[in-house]
Amino acid sequence: MALRELEEGIRQLQLRQGENVAQLRALVEQLAGTAHAGTTAERDALYSTATAMERLWLANRRVVWLNTETGWQESYYMPADTAGLTVRGLVAGTAAGWYPTGRGPRVVLAPSSPKTLSTGLFFDQWAAPGVGWSHRVGGPSWFNVAGGFVYAKRAGRYRCHVELAVQPGAGSGILSLAHTSPVGQILAGISQDTKTLNGSYPVLFQLDAADFRLAVDESLRVYASAVGSAQFAPSADANGRALFSASYVLEYLGPALVSD
Repeated sequence: MALRELEEGIRQLQLRQGENVAQLRALVEQLAGTAHAGTTAERDALYSTATAMERLWLANRRVVWLNTETGWQESYYMPADTAGLTVRGLVAGTAAGWYPTGRGPRVVLAPSSPKTLSTGLFFDQWAAPGVGWSHRVGGPSWFNVAGGFVYAKRAGRYRCHVELAVQPGAGSGILSLAHTSPVGQILAGISQDTKTLNGSYPVLFQLDAADFRLAVDESLRVYASAVGSAQFAPSADANGRALFSASYVLEYLGPALVSD
C-alpha cells in the first residue's frame, strides 16, 4: 500500500512539474514577444494598453497576436516620434494601436451599373459589399463604401487594382487612379492608362497602386483624365456579377511604418 501511495505521489508531482514548466514556457514566450492566439477580448485582457508605459512595452516587444476572430496576425504600433520607442514606428499623424502585421483586410467590388464618363468625372458605380460578387473582409471598421467610393478607415499601406471596360467605339481615352482626400479632393495621380477604343468589342483599362500609403478616410478613385464621352462597365447590371466588365480591389498590406 505504502509503495503504491509513493508511486502515486511521484506521478502527481511529475504532473505538477509539467504544468509548472508549461506555465513558465508561456510566460517566457510572452516576454519574448512570441505569437499568441485568441479573441480581441482575450488579447486586451492579457496585454493592457491603459498606460503609456504598457503601450511602449508592447510596441518595443513587437508582441504578435493571432486574432482568431479576424484570422490575421496583429501587433501594437506607435508613432516613430514616441519617446522611448526602440523599433520602427508609424509615420507622423498615424494613431497608435493594434494593426495587422500583413495582408488580411480587403474589399472587392463589382460594378452595379454602366456609367457614361467624360473628362473630369469619377466612376462611382460599384455594388456594395454583399451584393453579387462584391465582398469585404474586415467590415466597416476597415472599409466604408459610400457614394460609390471606398474609404480606408485605418491608416496603412494598401494595394489597389482596378479594371474597367469601355464600350466599343472610336478614338482614345485616358483613365487615372486618383489619390483623394476625405472630402474628394484629388491629392495626386497614382497610375494612368491610355487605350484606343475598338469598334467591335469593349477595351479594358487597368490601373494599379502596388504599395501606397493611405490615411484614415482617404480613397483611391477612378478618374477620367481625358475622355470625350463613353460608357464604362457597359455590361454591368444591378446583380453585381459583371466582374468581366469592371472590378475594384483594395487590399491592406501592412502598417504605415516610416522607412528604414
